[in-house]
Amino acid sequence: MMLSSCFFNSVNDNDKELNVKEVEFTNLSNDYTVEDKKINLYFYKDGNVPLIDIRDYYNALSGFYDMSSRDVSINKLFNRLYISSKKYSQQRVIFDWKYNTITFKNTLSVYSTVSSSSTDFSSYYDMKLISGISSLDIEYYLDNYNIDILYNDEKVLIPMSVLNLIGGNYYNVIYNTKKLYGYYYGDNMTDVYDASLVNSTTPADIASESKNELLFLLNEKYGLKEYNNVSDYNTRISAKDMLALNSNNTEERLEAYINIVNKLLDDPHSRMMSSSIYSANRDKLSQRKYHDSTERTIKISAIFNDLEEKYTISELNNNLFYYKNDTLFISFDDFLVGKKNEVYQSDGVYNENAYLVDTAALFYKALNDCKNNHSEVKNVVIDISRNGGGYIAAMYRALTFLSDNDVLSGYRVTNDAIEVYNIIGDPNMDGNYENDAFKDYNYYILESEGTFSAANAFVCYSKYSKVAKTIGKRSGGGMCAVMPYVLCDGTQFTLSDSSQQVAIEKIDNKYYWKEIESGAPVDIELDYDNFYNLDKIIELIHNDQQSV
Repeated sequence: MMLSSCFFNSVNDNDKELNVKEVEFTNLSNDYTVEDKKINLYFYKDGNVPLIDIRDYYNALSGFYDMSSRDVSINKLFNRLYISSKKYSQQRVIFDWKYNTITFKNTLSVYSTVSSSSTDFSSYYDMKLISGISSLDIEYYLDNYNIDILYNDEKVLIPMSVLNLIGGNYYNVIYNTKKLYGYYYGDNMTDVYDASLVNSTTPADIASESKNELLFLLNEKYGLKEYNNVSDYNTRISAKDMLALNSNNTEERLEAYINIVNKLLDDPHSRMMSSSIYSANRDKLSQRKYHDSTERTIKISAIFNDLEEKYTISELNNNLFYYKNDTLFISFDDFLVGKKNEVYQSDGVYNENAYLVDTAALFYKALNDCKNNHSEVKNVVIDISRNGGGYIAAMYRALTFLSDNDVLSGYRVTNDAIEVYNIIGDPNMDGNYENDAFKDYNYYILESEGTFSAANAFVCYSKYSKVAKTIGKRSGGGMCAVMPYVLCDGTQFTLSDSSQQVAIEKIDNKYYWKEIESGAPVDIELDYDNFYNLDKIIELIHNDQQSV
């Protein structure tokens, strides 16, 4: 006992006077069956920032998180709460209330999530790990952001909104001072906003907590921090905006958020979605021209608009797939995953119009039609020149149509922590992952500076895996998934996520990663004036093949 007392010092926060409030939780998502219930929130005396027991938070969201795959335990001697994988015990998340840290050991997520009840995000493709992260610790020092973990009366408490930030998921929880609402990215949020709060001042502790959370996100979770050569976003935010973030003037705070998220970051993935629950400008936010000073976003938008005009007067207009001479053109502007009831007539059988709402169904329809009815076709051009991205799952499934086992992808957390995957699929949905791809064609991808995010990844994975060549102009980039966040004051925005997609090139049985934020260079240059001149594209393809 004497020896233990020398090495361990159990601490608690039982001296903190906290008030408890039971509130209703309502799930707004149709994609996940999260039960409505009542949850206890905790507040400092005269405080407004809601704290929650970490175990209560994840238990409440068990219809989204897969609680059956994790063990949750508390070690009072070590002052820690552990969330551990049942399958891989070395993977765990540690909440330490003594040193005020959150540590992710050999994992990037708190919990695995259940499958969506209505949207098909995971069927008919798989990611086979070739080279993985052997050891990885990510530690967040919350003292740097004035955020506390408390151990009070056998409960491990943390500001509820912080759990939104560390989770890195599309399902978040928002507190409107009366109720808790769980929602998935894109859900209707009308019920959340209470008219009695509109145009009111932001409580001082809410303003301070929200500022701290924003700085935490930018410094710890923003995927382009290193790419932008930033060591600390505290030094990049203007003194005026930092002062506004500390203000209880709600509209001044909104202006600061816009200046930081939309303008300072100058990243098309980073954009304001909704102002705080206290703001009078919530409905007007989408109408404001808050991208006026951002160079990258303006350039990409201008290219989109120019190409859209050219597309509408081309042969491709309104044709998701189109034949000309010996070439099939597949043209679409978003990577889509459809609702299950829209996509499948039965397991493994597409509905007649599934190709209109699901990219994998489009590839299946176009390539299957080509194989059965157009023996003259030798080349396939995939036009994603006006494609700003969409669902990563749709992009992965589309890749499996090009090759059975040669497409590589990667995720990078640090230079020494990179996972390499082989993307495999079952395009014809027969349960067999071998010899399904439509490999008898020469694949080319039409890319532009407007090819962004998941579309950019599609180009880069195809190009560096050598399953397709590129035509046009260097793609616009976007190596990070877009991730939605909500702060303590209810402000919602998206950021480029910290887990970066990277292209993988295999040379002499070794794997080399390439950042793709800067886009993919083209193999065959094409000026924008000829982007939808199909005769010109076919001519360039033939010239390329003759030069080999």
